[in-house]
Amino acid sequence: MKKKVGKKRSSSANSKKPIVTNDIRVANLTKSFGTLRAISDVSFTIQPASITGFLGPNGSGKTTTMNILLGFIRPTFGIAKLNGHKMSPDSTAARREIGFVASNTALDNNFTVWRELKYFARLSGKKVKNDEIIYLANKLGVDLKAKIKKLSSGNRQKVALLIALLGKPKILILDEPTNGLDPLAVAEFKLILQDLRSSGTTIFISSHILSDIEDICDNFLFIRDGRIVTHKSKAELLALSPTIVTLDADKVSDIVYAVKNAYGDKVKIEIPESGGLYLTVRSGNDINPLIKSLSKHKISNLQIRPESLETVFMLFFKPDSRNDDDEIAKAYQILVQGAEDLRKAKKATAKEAKK
Repeated sequence: MKKKVGKKRSSSANSKKPIVTNDIRVANLTKSFGTLRAISDVSFTIQPASITGFLGPNGSGKTTTMNILLGFIRPTFGIAKLNGHKMSPDSTAARREIGFVASNTALDNNFTVWRELKYFARLSGKKVKNDEIIYLANKLGVDLKAKIKKLSSGNRQKVALLIALLGKPKILILDEPTNGLDPLAVAEFKLILQDLRSSGTTIFISSHILSDIEDICDNFLFIRDGRIVTHKSKAELLALSPTIVTLDADKVSDIVYAVKNAYGDKVKIEIPESGGLYLTVRSGNDINPLIKSLSKHKISNLQIRPESLETVFMLFFKPDSRNDDDEIAKAYQILVQGAEDLRKAKKATAKEAKK
């Protein structure tokens, strides 16, 4: 009886293929430019079908990290994997599964928007239907017949976004994507990103303006001086922030006395010119005893909310005695001034409304 001999597998069949996961995995990334260390020992994992905000002051290492993720530059040390692919300048095939907006997308001034988009679609190897291009262009308010050279900086940025969105990429890497966009375009762009996340796309988006992306992000990654300082979910970050309690009361002085007596410096008390009471409960303190205390008084319009993520952002990037970096100090002062201006504007609006 003849013994059956199985077919020998070819070496190509045994070769390992990247496991498609739609995630981003970074381990010990370090990049130096001569004597300048841009990023140091950067490690993180971005889960599939999520939107992660990558935040830090200018010069903190965001763009360098992004360029390594996209394979534009090689790290001095460490590894970056997107969708199972190790990224490098040779990762042409891997980039076909990725949509990206770099810090300066080169566009051909002699092309129309339509021709530019068709060109990039062919270049990437993605199967992009004309209907998809028309749909996305209408969403962002882009004239497909317009010449690139006649576009404003904001509209050029919209074209860069359209290029990134073509073919419904598995992973989106976006470096400051809302630069130059009007508020309506920003709002529409956020809706597009949320739809992509729902369909499984993993989105990694950098910004130094928290308000542009905070409402759509599931998680946040903070970088400072080329090092990751925290990687947390939105809920975890909000838990680090103070709690704001606002209310109206007939006898504000009685409530102020009761709160001071019970909480001391754990609660900051403010009495706005527009009336009522503004309480800030410092992070880490239980809010329930305060609510119980307030229930003993005649109050109305009680509102409880966490302080903004901007407050948490400032906590991580506030200059301290161990770091006198001028750039970070300036960024912090800008954030503080912005928050103060916003509060003054709200007070002025409330006062004007009562007239």
